[in-house]
Amino acid sequence: MSLASRVQSWFMPPQQVLPPFLPMRAPARRAAARGAFILACLMLGFVYGFVFAVFPPSFMVYMAIPVVMLALVVIWALPDQGRAPDRLLERLFFAYMVIIVLWPIYLAVQLPGLPWLSLRRLAAFPMALILLICLSVSARFRAELAAALNGMPGLWKMMAAFIIVQIVTIVPSRAPFGSLNIFLNNLVLWFGAFYAAAWVCARDGRAAKFGNYLIGMALVLGAMGLAEAYNEQILWARHIPSFLAVTDESVQRTLSGDFREGAYRVTGTYTVSLALAEYLALVTPFVLQKIAERPGLGAKLLYAGINVLLLVIIILTRSRLGIVGWLAAHMVWGCIWAYRRWRSDKSDVLGPALAFAIPALALAFGVAMFTVDAIRFRTIGGGSTGFSDQARWEQLDGTWPLVLRNPIGYGTGQSGEVLGFRTPGGQVTVDTYIVTLLLDYGVIGFCLFLGIFGLAVATMLRISLRPRGREIDIAMPVCAALVAYLVVRLVFAQDDNAPLVYMMLGLASAIAFKAKRQDAESAPAPA
Repeated sequence: MSLASRVQSWFMPPQQVLPPFLPMRAPARRAAARGAFILACLMLGFVYGFVFAVFPPSFMVYMAIPVVMLALVVIWALPDQGRAPDRLLERLFFAYMVIIVLWPIYLAVQLPGLPWLSLRRLAAFPMALILLICLSVSARFRAELAAALNGMPGLWKMMAAFIIVQIVTIVPSRAPFGSLNIFLNNLVLWFGAFYAAAWVCARDGRAAKFGNYLIGMALVLGAMGLAEAYNEQILWARHIPSFLAVTDESVQRTLSGDFREGAYRVTGTYTVSLALAEYLALVTPFVLQKIAERPGLGAKLLYAGINVLLLVIIILTRSRLGIVGWLAAHMVWGCIWAYRRWRSDKSDVLGPALAFAIPALALAFGVAMFTVDAIRFRTIGGGSTGFSDQARWEQLDGTWPLVLRNPIGYGTGQSGEVLGFRTPGGQVTVDTYIVTLLLDYGVIGFCLFLGIFGLAVATMLRISLRPRGREIDIAMPVCAALVAYLVVRLVFAQDDNAPLVYMMLGLASAIAFKAKRQDAESAPAPA
């Protein structure tokens, strides 16, 4: 018998029968296999013990990767049961959505050498795990998710390509382990939220529920913002339990409060006031949608008051980008609403009047931004904000040579160190997301990001041009919110609201799926 045949007979008996009916192995062979298994466990334990003893505690995160890979293989091998824990997935999705907005990310458990154990991570990782289990055990779930994603197939394909770009840029990164850590974090917190949102929001009533959650959380932040402005300090700054206190310089700066020209800037649950203003700008079109669709004068006045409250809190953040985002949301949503009204009722005067008036007002406001000092200082900058404006221009000027030197990208989370721009206080900073995209993910990643949002905005605009019912008409505020987000990204680089925006992209895919299904149902039957 040849050596290959002997090896095959050792590990795989020639009888092609089920394992319970295989012949009993010889005692020597059973003992040898058991000894090999024990020896492998001892060697693995020796390797892990050596790594934990020699390398810093932060390296333990990467030693968990084989265990995670093994868990993923086990999930992939689960049998198709026909039932999936999809109800749990939906509950975790909305819980994660609430945590993103209402729980400060810096209130976390800090263990030596490990990432912060924030409530955001503790909600996102189980959500991603349940999503994978649902995909593994239920063909029905896989079919539903595929249908929701194929509502806008170009979106998930570019999203997958964007993930691949982030993986590729880890190789040339100055700190590959740091980039890998940030990428894995984003993979769960951002992209896991996108796929979960596509499935959840494709179900009846969930898209409207998504908008209601956004408005409800904005009301909570509004009440907190008024109280914070009155006290001129973070409400919980002096009441943080010791096990949730993070000893980080940036956290201490957040808790100490932020002032501009002696005026306090409301921060809410975010790390900086600009992130709070960004969220309120994203919620604005959903409030406008409620004003339009709610019957009764009382309900319309209620939501109009909420819209004013959003503007008041944005003003209290002393954030120019929040005001610009709030105005952009009004302009985009108002243009869509006016065009739809004009299109649905040709005899109506209000629709065409607004359809022409809103762009004219936007143009006039744009001119005033450059000619009227009071407006310019509150929008595009000047006066006491001149340093911030100059810093952004200097960062853009310094970005182009770095992009030409390495158009592939320097790795996730490396833009600040690569650019090397520092504030007068010595902190490394990047103030515009354009710089982050170009330096972290390169030209390809930058184009994919623009493609993702460009496709989503164009699709939502096309769907929202005619009335389709409450569940699909939410495409109007989604379109306006995504435009407002892109406007804010021009002057703001922090990603506090990134998971929420990727949820909106998943919502956009689900809306496109529902619109396709509605068009197919209303299409005339073939003769």
